[in-house]
Amino acid sequence: MTKMRYRGEQRWVALGLIGRNLKDAQAQKLERKLELDPADLDSRILLLGHYTGRRFHSVELAERRAQHIIWFVENRPEHPIFGSPWAGCFSRSPDGSRLYKEIKLRWLRLVSSPAVTTRILLNAANFFIHEEKELSEQCLLQARALAPDDYYVLDRLSFLYHLWRHPEQGRAIDSISIQKQLNTFGFALCRRTLEEEFLNSATSLVESADDSIAGLVHRGNQYAVRHLLRVPGVGEFFRQPEISWLAQAVVGEGAFPVRAILLDKIPGANWYVGWHQDVSIAVKERIETPGFGPWSMKAGVWHVQPPAAILEQMVALRLHLDDCGEDNGALNFFSGSHLHGVLNREAIDRYKTENAIESCPAKRGDVLVMHPLILHSSSPSKVPSHRRVLHVEYAINELPNGLQWAFA
Repeated sequence: MTKMRYRGEQRWVALGLIGRNLKDAQAQKLERKLELDPADLDSRILLLGHYTGRRFHSVELAERRAQHIIWFVENRPEHPIFGSPWAGCFSRSPDGSRLYKEIKLRWLRLVSSPAVTTRILLNAANFFIHEEKELSEQCLLQARALAPDDYYVLDRLSFLYHLWRHPEQGRAIDSISIQKQLNTFGFALCRRTLEEEFLNSATSLVESADDSIAGLVHRGNQYAVRHLLRVPGVGEFFRQPEISWLAQAVVGEGAFPVRAILLDKIPGANWYVGWHQDVSIAVKERIETPGFGPWSMKAGVWHVQPPAAILEQMVALRLHLDDCGEDNGALNFFSGSHLHGVLNREAIDRYKTENAIESCPAKRGDVLVMHPLILHSSSPSKVPSHRRVLHVEYAINELPNGLQWAFA
């Protein structure tokens, strides 16, 4: 669900890839070098890469590889090499059952130590994840007890449950992670959340929208479709558990969609969207109510700014039907800006000069979960092509004083 917070992984992966192309004579030279300097990590990882591609050739090569993994477990158990393929071990490789058991025993001694760290537990979980999922789960639950707010621990636990085909448990963990990120940062990117079948169904629904019902907006070419909830079947579509659970994770089990818009960036409609919060809601009719205002009419629907308390009980999901990279209109955020309520223009300008911008590129199938009050913007696409995003807003409460959601 989130970016890995531990640094250095890519270096070790790259060294392993280089090691795959070593000649046998080069490998033997590195082995002699390690006899003089056992802590030469680069040489050891190069050899792991070399033996990983050859471990099925002979028991001897599998044994050499296992000894290097054992060295890392005993001497550098927190090293990020255990998040790469170079330090995994499978019982199906030559003599793999014995070698796997040797490495397993060393991990078990480490995780039972009172001085065990979160990173060691994560590495042990990575080692066990394909062979013994129960052990992997135990390590991750132990890590979660040590660091309940570590998003990467939650991410790995969720991955395990989805890999283990326990989607309900996976979603339960994801829900905790999403809620923590929304509270802290104001947004959370959920990777690979939508299946291809769901994405195709969403695309078909959008393409079936009638101009008179949905209110298409053009600028040279179609770039937005408003009032999607008026299209038959769309409201029910966004209530499906496959997507609605994300909103329920933030605002509660009764979350329901109240507005949906398709957004795109194409050569004929490619512009900068300035820094703003989403502070308006769509209602059926204008009823003057204390705390609500100003009012405006957009595409034939009344919109009004409600009290912040109502916005804080809402959430927006951005469903990506196409890749949305930094060069194709990805959203930018000021992390944590949702914690300061509704900001006036002066406060927004001050935020722009005093805070760092965080970009949030996404892939097809990702879902970006957003607090309505998070300050966000998007730049023009440098390479404009379809960047279709379904922006769906969910609420949990009915409105006061006879006001009703427009379900637009």
